[in-house]
Amino acid sequence: AIDSEGHAVDERIYDDLSAMLTAAKAAGYDLRISTAYRSYNRQQQLYEAGSTTAAAGTSEHNSGLAVDILTTNGEFEGSAAEAWLLEHAEEYGFILRYPKDKEAVTGFAYEPWHFRYVGKEQAKLINESGLCLEEYLAQ
Repeated sequence: AIDSEGHAVDERIYDDLSAMLTAAKAAGYDLRISTAYRSYNRQQQLYEAGSTTAAAGTSEHNSGLAVDILTTNGEFEGSAAEAWLLEHAEEYGFILRYPKDKEAVTGFAYEPWHFRYVGKEQAKLINESGLCLEEYLAQ
């Protein structure tokens, strides 16, 4: 599915992602998707260019189930918009994928903008557990 900004996402997350962005806007936060689905070839190009992105075939962006979300003005980390998203993302089936204190477990640096769709029930359980996705799945 293609969102209103032209980003491709897996059709399974489209409705919940749209609802979350609409709710954020109603709460006074203009959030935008900065990155969604990336093809294998695009991921390989970014990786070869030396960015901090994952190798092709290992990025959640290749699945269409992950999105990077920022504010329209570019301010995000530490903002009220980030706090809103962290509080409400699970209601729409999303989790913060790479938390600050889980870098050794996830193998990725903290990314306050990277959210992964896991479904509403699982998002709630994962957040209540205080575990990152790797820890939660290993239980």
